[in-house]
Amino acid sequence: MVLADRWSKSHQRLASKELAGIKKAIKEKNSTKSLPVLPKNYLEWISKARPIVDGKPRDFVATPFWVDIYNDTFSFKMIVGGRQIYKSTYITDVLACEATSAPGVQVCYVTFDQPSQNSFSKQRLQIETFSQNSLLSKFPRSKLGNISEMSLRNSSTIYCTTDNNE
Repeated sequence: MVLADRWSKSHQRLASKELAGIKKAIKEKNSTKSLPVLPKNYLEWISKARPIVDGKPRDFVATPFWVDIYNDTFSFKMIVGGRQIYKSTYITDVLACEATSAPGVQVCYVTFDQPSQNSFSKQRLQIETFSQNSLLSKFPRSKLGNISEMSLRNSSTIYCTTDNNE
């Protein structure tokens, strides 16, 4: 009986120590102290958080009209343009900047159908914006993959949905 009590106390001590270590690791992982402080201005955010897209340094030499669009503070913008003029890059920049530069923010991307939602959320937002960026990859709370919601460690959330709630 004495041996069982000694083993039980020893086991409880070891288990408590291990649980404390696990709790500490989880707390540190979810802590916002390790997150970088990012500017709220879109162009400053780009230079600090996302200076490279698709392996190329960013500049606005070939597309100077984007500078005015990024600097426009109006909340409702309509951008009409052809293919490959960086519309998706702009949208991911705005969503990521708003969600990473301030804690507790909720932003939403709304598109017309499920395939568009899937490709934008997975490829443009999760992979190209967060996964492939060493600075921004610190923000997602858990592994990426959910196409409709991305929870960040600073308590911000990025939602992706369709206009008919699919």
